[in-house]
Amino acid sequence: NFTGRYTLEEATLTLGPLAGTRKACPPAIMDQETRFHEALGETRGYRFGNGLLFLLDVQGAPVMRLWRRD
Repeated sequence: NFTGRYTLEEATLTLGPLAGTRKACPPAIMDQETRFHEALGETRGYRFGNGLLFLLDVQGAPVMRLWRRD
């Protein structure tokens, strides 16, 4: 679980500070979680395309792509 705040000012999206519960998992899973939180911290924008939400860094490069799961 994690929680946090966001600000959206014009086209700039900033996430954080974020807080989460960390559980002891195998190293590969812990690494994935670390990369996920780092990508959220790098987010400065977003765009939609092909049914996906792209979180973008300050240069506009995707740091994460997300899709809705029913």
